[in-house]
Amino acid sequence: MYPTDDDFAAQLRATFYAEAVEHVEALSRGLLELEDMPASERRSELLDGMFREAHSLKGASAAASQPRITAMCQSMETVLASWRGGASEPVAAEIDSVSDSLDAVVALLESSTGPARTVKAGSEIVRNVAPDHPASHQDAVHAATVPPVSPAPGPSPALSSTASTRAQDTMVRVAAGKIDALMLQAEEMLAIKLAQNRHASAARDLDARTRAWRKGWDAERADLALVDRLTPAALRRVRAVLDGTSAFAAELSARTSALAAGAEQDRRHVGPLVDDMLAQVESVLMLPFSSISALFGKMVRDLARQEGKEVDLVVSGAETELDRRILERLKDPLVHAIRNAVSHGIETPEGRTTAGKPERGVVRVVVSRLEDSRVSIEVTDDGRGLDPAGIRDAAVATGAATREQVDLLDDDRSLSLAFEPGVSTNPIITDISGRGVGLNVVRRNIEELEGTVSFRSAAGEGSTLRLVVPTALATIRGVVVKVGGRPYVVPTTLLYRVMRVSRDSIKTAANQPTILVDGRPVPMVDLAALVGIRRPRDQKPDDRIQAFVLGTRDERIAFGVDRVMREQDVLVKSLGPQLARVASVSGATVLETGQVAPVFDTRGLIAAANALWQAGGALGQKDETPEVAPSILIVEDSVTLRMLLRNILTTAGFRVRTTCDGSEALTVLKTELFDAVVSDVEMPKIDGFELTVRIRADVRTARIPVILVTGRESQSDKARGIEAGANAYLIKSNFDKNNLLETLRRLT
Repeated sequence: MYPTDDDFAAQLRATFYAEAVEHVEALSRGLLELEDMPASERRSELLDGMFREAHSLKGASAAASQPRITAMCQSMETVLASWRGGASEPVAAEIDSVSDSLDAVVALLESSTGPARTVKAGSEIVRNVAPDHPASHQDAVHAATVPPVSPAPGPSPALSSTASTRAQDTMVRVAAGKIDALMLQAEEMLAIKLAQNRHASAARDLDARTRAWRKGWDAERADLALVDRLTPAALRRVRAVLDGTSAFAAELSARTSALAAGAEQDRRHVGPLVDDMLAQVESVLMLPFSSISALFGKMVRDLARQEGKEVDLVVSGAETELDRRILERLKDPLVHAIRNAVSHGIETPEGRTTAGKPERGVVRVVVSRLEDSRVSIEVTDDGRGLDPAGIRDAAVATGAATREQVDLLDDDRSLSLAFEPGVSTNPIITDISGRGVGLNVVRRNIEELEGTVSFRSAAGEGSTLRLVVPTALATIRGVVVKVGGRPYVVPTTLLYRVMRVSRDSIKTAANQPTILVDGRPVPMVDLAALVGIRRPRDQKPDDRIQAFVLGTRDERIAFGVDRVMREQDVLVKSLGPQLARVASVSGATVLETGQVAPVFDTRGLIAAANALWQAGGALGQKDETPEVAPSILIVEDSVTLRMLLRNILTTAGFRVRTTCDGSEALTVLKTELFDAVVSDVEMPKIDGFELTVRIRADVRTARIPVILVTGRESQSDKARGIEAGANAYLIKSNFDKNNLLETLRRLT
């Protein structure tokens, strides 16, 4: 269950403190840059980044119950928004004002967290280097001090003195940037290891060939029958040549043997040394899962209260360590997954009692290490589970699939539709859920980590979302294939099988080449043709084609190649911004042969194959009918809010008409139809709930989406909105125009 309130509060403060330090640093750097930067496009980018930092700090402080910091951030947001929007210029006085606000935030951090608090921050990582320290060699101790955040130099004594005195005998502070640089250098050593393996292999081959040649030479030299026919003078010359050649062969054989032995000894020495060095540097960057899970408990508590539910969060395996770069990118997917579990999965206490369950629901996060340097993270709830039929209906309603397509899916395969954009079984859109983006975001983010996502659910018994990601980003496992005379690497993340197929076994189904894999027809594509690789003109086709199969249980595709060579660990390097958009390629690596091999993006290959097949004969056939902007009816009794909503929607390209209350809105709807209605709830005459009921009761307007935007936040009011037939319920206190626009685009 939950830790004690004191323990949880301390953990929450430490986690917030670390995050706040990073945001304060970024804002401080931004202010310094802004002072010397002329108005330009670069300034706009800088202000956008600073605004996001202030917004993120505000959200984190609110979650950590730091209202004074939240208020400071709100003030900074206001100023930054004014600069960003061009309403005012970042003159010296206003920059000083924001800097003073940052100083105030630092002071509040000092007073609320304490000078000796040791946590992890983006600027420093403190490692335990004392051999007699009771902690394990693999355990990390992370510490941070708030840096100076105004132009005035010098550290904050209150934050640094006690912590440094306490840590000086057992800790050493290293800037995270230096650790990252060291990691890159350690990764480069892997190329040296692979090169050494190549040199050792070449030396062994040369030694073997030299030995074989010398053996043959000695055998030929012993046969002097032909030589005996020569004159004495010629015989002497021949014997001199033979003796000299034999001496050279003996010397060459001895030297190649020594070279091979030395290369093999170096290989045995360098290989483990590089592996150990890489492992040690990786361990410096490893952090426990608990470093990101600390805020999950608070999030679950707040969300459960907001939803009128009782939910416990249980985290197992929080001590499991992962690369901090992976942990940072796991945070958002896990937030989405846990919020979905609470909002979609767990029932209200009344609903759980009716279903024969305890009133309190449970969300479990289980972290476990797998054998292949990967980690499994499962988010499980004991809620209502997902209804496969409901998912199929939602997929059809949002256009993610056709009715004919979903009717072919069994219940297990129907669950995969929940990952499609816009698919949601929630009956109403709120600030928390119902937009159908949560699971889609989870899948996209995990796939960017070369990870996998799976989902299982049983009606009435709950759901489990399983994420599998690598423990570190240093290397990947890949299969080296040859296409068009050049090597390429295919990551094994989605690799199902490597196989040989005869040309006669390739059949045609739905105008596409297919082969049988485990008794199931699988589409097959020539990889060279798909990605535009040219084969040599003199290359002759083989009767048997080598291929690899990518995909999951629900979707597999075979790719034909010239040759599958081997499987090995490879160090992937980015292509850089110039080649960032190269289709189907995620990076490159240097093989032990010294060749540079592109690394394929496996999901990019699957997407390219699907796009090619689905286009079929429809390529070039475009609908020339001009698109008409959706029309929106705004119902709001506040003049200010009507103006605000109208401006937001017209700027976004919608056609807008406004009315001041429900009665006027019904009059307008008698003569004009709209693509959606955006309405307040608290209005004279006819309120938003009654308006929604009447819209649903009229056959002409029954299918028009209704979005209620209101200040009434209680769960009972949301329930009234659902009962009335509203499609979305947005809270004014949390109003975000992007939420409104996203909701309208989905519903219209």
